[in-house]
Amino acid sequence: MSDQPNYPTSAADAEEFAKSLTFGEVLDPSVLPPVGTPATVSMTVRIPFEMHQAILDEAEARGVDKSAVVRDWLAIAMASSIRGDSTPISREDVHRAFLTALASVHPLPKRTA
Repeated sequence: MSDQPNYPTSAADAEEFAKSLTFGEVLDPSVLPPVGTPATVSMTVRIPFEMHQAILDEAEARGVDKSAVVRDWLAIAMASSIRGDSTPISREDVHRAFLTALASVHPLPKRTA
C-alpha cells in the first residue's frame, strides 16, 4: 500500500475531483494591490553573522524591518554598478551630497536673529 494520496488518473476522475473542491470566502478586490504594482520575490542568501548583525542594527536605528535595509543597500549598489563609475569618493563627499539632497527635500527652518 502506498502512502501517496489518491490523485485522479483519468479525465473523469479529475472532473469528479474538481467538483468536490470547496472554497472559502471570496476575496474583496479592494484589498488587492492595484494592477501594475511591481511584484516582489523572496530570496534566501547566506551571509556572515557580522553582516547580519549590521543589517539588524541599521534596521533598528531606522525603525524599519531588515528587508527594507537590504533592499535599500542593494538598490544603492546596483545603481553604482549600472552607472559604471567606480571612482572612489570620500565619506565626507558622500555625507555632503546626502545632506544637500536631504535639505532639498526637507529644508531646515531659517534662523531668526
